[in-house]
Amino acid sequence: MPHSTLSFLIRIMFLLLCTGIPRLYAQHADFRCGNDNAGQSQVLTMAEQRISAYQQLASRPTGLDPVIIPVVIHILFTNESENIPDEKILAQLDVLNQAYNGKPQLAAIPQEFQSFAADMDLKFCLAGTDPQGQPTDGIVRKAFAPSHPGFDSAIYYTHTGGSDAWDPARYLNIWVTNLGDQLLGFSSYPWTDNRATDGIVINTRYFGPNEKSKRYNQGKTLVHETGHYLGLFHLWDNGGCTTDNDQVDDTPPQANSYMGMPVYPQYSCNTSNMYMNYLDYTDDAGLLFFTRGQQKRVKACLSLYRPGLGADVITCAQRAATPGLDFTLYPNPASGIVNIAYPYGDYTELEIQVYDITGRKLGVTPVRTQDRHQLDLSGLSSGLYLVRVGGVSRKLIKK
Repeated sequence: MPHSTLSFLIRIMFLLLCTGIPRLYAQHADFRCGNDNAGQSQVLTMAEQRISAYQQLASRPTGLDPVIIPVVIHILFTNESENIPDEKILAQLDVLNQAYNGKPQLAAIPQEFQSFAADMDLKFCLAGTDPQGQPTDGIVRKAFAPSHPGFDSAIYYTHTGGSDAWDPARYLNIWVTNLGDQLLGFSSYPWTDNRATDGIVINTRYFGPNEKSKRYNQGKTLVHETGHYLGLFHLWDNGGCTTDNDQVDDTPPQANSYMGMPVYPQYSCNTSNMYMNYLDYTDDAGLLFFTRGQQKRVKACLSLYRPGLGADVITCAQRAATPGLDFTLYPNPASGIVNIAYPYGDYTELEIQVYDITGRKLGVTPVRTQDRHQLDLSGLSSGLYLVRVGGVSRKLIKK
């Protein structure tokens, strides 16, 4: 092989190791997660040395207020069914906060592991201000046309039809898009050096409580991937029965992942396995808790690699879930005035938002409670538009 070709291949392999590729951190529906090995790159080795040194020197006192992490959700949809409503986004955040800022449900955890269960002291909220300091609801919606089925890296960039990351030093970016039939989601690790892709990607069908999936139906895919984002590995990573396979000292070593709903107890490496930990692969109903050691590692990773998260004066978007809302548009198609009828008598104030098919917001109209509103479309070109009231969207054709 010519020296120039060999040199080129070595550079490519180094870039893949250092920047990371999505499949390394991915969850798949058929084996829940593709991050079977955290990797042994020089970058990772140096990261582990820093984390270990920090944990030996520092600890965060307990009983303090949780660190609040502002989140921006990038909804990239190919059809209206993938344009996830606000109330489902809020329900997913509730699941995330229960896992990271709720008391573990000790009664569901085997007694031998109850003393290890920990509150992570983290809270997530939709960002209330954007990177320019302007008010926001923390949700970006874009109609997206992938170039091929499954994961398309174009989701990360506005110029390729996706949505640019907000400053990853200050925000947790979560892209939600159709990843196909197998891939559940994936995440970057804290020591990533690619700011454009730093964050989490979740398959639309596994985002939030999901009655269509029998196994991954409680929104815990995001809980699992957020663990990776915060520096946690799978319990068996790096393989074998070594005590440091996930770099956490209170998670017992285990040889492999667990799927489905195992019957307690399960053994490998001559010990009982903690397969109900959020960083294993069981069904959502079987994922129950983090450990004190995982909490300690997350605090170290936040301090070393994500110190800007929660460091600002956090403004959270003030939103309330309004389940069961609905409205009708008529006439549709329309040429000038369209009527919006909504039976929302219990709500004092609503917003009517209009988007073009690219996801660009064209206007916002605040309205007080009444049963209908007239919207003037005369200034719009002919085409397809999306009208949102509360967390519900409807397609509208302008003649």
